[in-house]
Amino acid sequence: MKSRLAITCAVFVLASIAVWIYLRSPASPQDDKNKKAVDQATHGAPSATRNSPPQLDLAPPPDDWTEVPEEVFATPVEIDPPSAENARADSLERMKKSLQIYRDFTKYPPWSRPYGDNTVHYAEWNTLRPEGQAFAVDDQNRELWVKVHLDRMYAGPGETINAVVELGRLEDGQLVAASFDEVSARIEWNDPVAGYQLAHKLTLNQVGSNYMVSFAPDQIAALAVEQREALFTAEVKEGLFFKVIRMPFQYAIEPAFEVLAIADDRIADGSLEVDLEVVVGRAVPTLIQAVLYDQRGQTPIAVFDDYVRPTDVGKQIATLTFFGKVLREKNVNGRYSIRALHGVVRAPDDEGGELYWKRDDTPVLLTRSYYATQFSDAEWSDPEKDKKIAQYETMIESGPL
Repeated sequence: MKSRLAITCAVFVLASIAVWIYLRSPASPQDDKNKKAVDQATHGAPSATRNSPPQLDLAPPPDDWTEVPEEVFATPVEIDPPSAENARADSLERMKKSLQIYRDFTKYPPWSRPYGDNTVHYAEWNTLRPEGQAFAVDDQNRELWVKVHLDRMYAGPGETINAVVELGRLEDGQLVAASFDEVSARIEWNDPVAGYQLAHKLTLNQVGSNYMVSFAPDQIAALAVEQREALFTAEVKEGLFFKVIRMPFQYAIEPAFEVLAIADDRIADGSLEVDLEVVVGRAVPTLIQAVLYDQRGQTPIAVFDDYVRPTDVGKQIATLTFFGKVLREKNVNGRYSIRALHGVVRAPDDEGGELYWKRDDTPVLLTRSYYATQFSDAEWSDPEKDKKIAQYETMIESGPL
């Protein structure tokens, strides 16, 4: 009896499995065909099967439909390839232009060039562009904005940075004053592992729709303990929306490099050489950048951009050279003043990494008196430059392959 019951149960289970497999299996083409026929007879239109996409009832084209001739799309655009002679001529012309561009650029050395549109950043190095962004719209669909302004990128020991958090909404393409629910600011530092860490909460002073604050980075305990990657962070909230803007800045706990005075200046090899009396805090490669002006500091003439590589710390001489051809062409007589002196000390990472330094423009550093005609009008000469020009000339003379 028990065996019969077991056999009956087994048969029932196998039958159930067979039905389940049949229902789960894809329909055969004939099944689909039969189903479509039944649907069409019943409903007047074919229906989608499990294995086909839904059938869309597309409207017929309009009466004014104009079919675009196939040849319009099939017509290829034929471009005649340049002849070998024209290709060689074009290549030769390009080489000549490249040579001329290289000659023009290397009239002056890379470490001393004329002051102009491409070198303005040497004078304006300690500025930051405002950071801002729209983060929401009000009930009249006007964009709500926040902008952060820092008056400088770098603060030396004891110096302050002035910050402004500007709030506004966009009306007719213009940003007008606005107020938001919450505005706050803080100083953070970036931990390489843990990310942004709070260094100090700032108290903002509201002036109209703007919020202002001043802070001295080296007076903040979390920044004074060691040189760190620091950021000014502003956060605004309006209703359910908020925006966080972070602006990095540089600071110094102690001077890494100091310029005290001009020790001497002279004309050497047709250029102006200036010996600066400096104090080296770390015997590592140090970048010096500066702008040479007229005596009153109204006419920028030339820039200097090069490294010194002191081997000892302490007081010593660092020499700046302003290329003679630049001074000759600017035709400004001296005395000359050296301003916007700044740079970076390339310290190892475990000693603070890149350490910025600067010298204020007062007291003014003044050279002796010179006439512009005393300086050489000769172009910069360098073995590597001469070698590259010779390579260009050889290629041009032999012609393209």
